[in-house]
Amino acid sequence: MNWDINIWSWIKKNPSVLLIPFLFVLIFFWGPIVHSKVETTCGKYIGEDEVKGVEDFVFEYSTKKGKKYRIGISKKQIKLSADELKELECIEMEYSAYLNFSGTVTDKRVRNK
Repeated sequence: MNWDINIWSWIKKNPSVLLIPFLFVLIFFWGPIVHSKVETTCGKYIGEDEVKGVEDFVFEYSTKKGKKYRIGISKKQIKLSADELKELECIEMEYSAYLNFSGTVTDKRVRNK
């Protein structure tokens, strides 16, 4: 009996056997992989937004290549008010060197932590 042919034909008929473990690995290791190399930059507060009932503060930052991105952070994670955020000229932010649109506010003056 040729096990090699039987196993691969069974996997071809049941691709979810490989797909499900791949998705679990992707879900659990996405953050550590993407944020294993980060760049620090200055960002600024640009306004407020509401997405599906969650109120966010919106921040903008530029990458080293000059591309601008916007991210929303829940108001619950920020300890300053909108007026106080407007006064700050430089808010420390980090973004992934691999996926530039994946950023977050790291400034200790701003974040609840």
